[in-house]
Amino acid sequence: MSREKFLWSEDEATTAQSPSHFLRGPCVELAELASLHEMTGGNCPVFLEEARRIYGKPRKLNLNTETGASWQDALAMHRMTGSPGYLERARFGADQMLRDEVENLPRDFETTPALRDKQAAFYTDYGPRWFDLFELYEASQDQKYLKAAATAARQMLLWLRSNPMAPPGLITVNRGGRVPGVFDWRRKTASERVPFDSTMEAPEQRIPAWRTSLAGLPPEQGYTYGNGPIMLTHHAAWLLRLAHLANEPLFADAAYNAVLGRYANFPGYYFTSLETDIYQRPDYPLRPYEEFKYNALFYNHIWPHIALIADFLISDAWYRSRGEVSFPSAYAPGYAYLISKVYGHKPGTVYGHPDVAPWLPRGGVRLSDIKANWLLGVGQDDLWVILMNTSRQLRTVRAELDAGVIPWNADGRYPLRVYPGAVNAGMLEEGAFTVSLKPGGLAAVRISGLRANPGFQRRLALAPPIRKGYWRKETGEKSLGVLTAMILQAVPEYADFYLYSSATEKDAERLRLHYTFDGKSAAVEDASYPFEFSLRLNGPKREITFWVEAVQSGGAAVRSAPFE
Repeated sequence: MSREKFLWSEDEATTAQSPSHFLRGPCVELAELASLHEMTGGNCPVFLEEARRIYGKPRKLNLNTETGASWQDALAMHRMTGSPGYLERARFGADQMLRDEVENLPRDFETTPALRDKQAAFYTDYGPRWFDLFELYEASQDQKYLKAAATAARQMLLWLRSNPMAPPGLITVNRGGRVPGVFDWRRKTASERVPFDSTMEAPEQRIPAWRTSLAGLPPEQGYTYGNGPIMLTHHAAWLLRLAHLANEPLFADAAYNAVLGRYANFPGYYFTSLETDIYQRPDYPLRPYEEFKYNALFYNHIWPHIALIADFLISDAWYRSRGEVSFPSAYAPGYAYLISKVYGHKPGTVYGHPDVAPWLPRGGVRLSDIKANWLLGVGQDDLWVILMNTSRQLRTVRAELDAGVIPWNADGRYPLRVYPGAVNAGMLEEGAFTVSLKPGGLAAVRISGLRANPGFQRRLALAPPIRKGYWRKETGEKSLGVLTAMILQAVPEYADFYLYSSATEKDAERLRLHYTFDGKSAAVEDASYPFEFSLRLNGPKREITFWVEAVQSGGAAVRSAPFE
């Protein structure tokens, strides 16, 4: 909410990838604010107020690409306000894009972000923003946007690797027990590289050749094509949704090719060789950074990758069940191409049963067959275990529920019904059951009487509205800067107060926050840039009063007016 751009640096001299040094936020798309507004039940005023403040204003969030006043922003405002006027603006802008990029081929070098800005060259930047067209279809239910999204998605598929194809049969990986890395250097600074031995050790092994295939994956962008494709394939979940609505199996095939069988843990970034599976191993990222050598590790990719997996599993359940397993989502545009839907803020339905919360607890279910995936749904008085067969053969799968995660009683009686069809499948036995899965099919097993607590999802709905939770003041004093404060909450037990100043280390030496909360007054100091404060507000109260004091380099102090 405070940084000016996706990339930010404390050192103003840093220039690689054009980061910002300033607190002039928020560094998110308006669609992100709309989703935060939705996921917090509209109880945090800051998201809507900041969206109103910046709507229509040009901003540079990523690299030096200028955005603002886009039809996507109008769609975000429609979602927050419900105003049909914003939806009409979104449709007007999208229709212009359809004429320029879908109905006609681009005729200049200014149409797409990748053609306008050489730094904005991710594989999703060279064609129409079909993720956004899909979102507009959902908001408007106009089929032309769905058809346009499908057309643009087919164009994007042409960016995926189609060679070299994996040979038939088995191949040998990790020959001699040593694996050369993708890069023979590491960064010493943002602009300086030093030689680096990126060789890693892994056992030589014979595996099916398809396991390490590059085919079906995208390059990051044209400038990094030589580094090999990437596995941050956020487009996969979108393709599954599009496959169902557009009745296009090709999209599902491309989605599965992008994700299934690719890794057992976070795989890093880039890979170039058919001859190693080291990045696929469960323990690959479980090592110090200095020993993570085969490919690149970007810590800011980990959470988006988690979102990718959750989105893929939930979308796959929706696709395989033909919409019978459905959980409400919010749109998370993220940054670059790391675009997902996110879940959990509202319950969904499973084969007509309402009020089911999606749940993916770590280690909750153990399956006897690696070719099946699982997803849980928590009802008021039952648990759903949703199993998806990723193979083209009939599979018989045993599912074991971890009692440490899902509290089943040893003497409990839990009837089972399998959907579709509501077929009586006996009782849960010692926390386990066995089910047959059709080729490429899905089975939703309802365990009656088994109660689980997904925790956060249920508490989210109980958070109270905030009467006053947003403040912004242009003080006119350089050492105080523009002061922006907000209250953020997701659960009823507590909230967080956050304040930041746009003043830099050139403007002030230190800032102090003086505040009164729950009848008690105190002060906290931030003695170095960036100047920001965070306070935990425990209990049901959300009222806080405060003022800010800036100390200049010469020792003189300037204070703001009180905020109430």
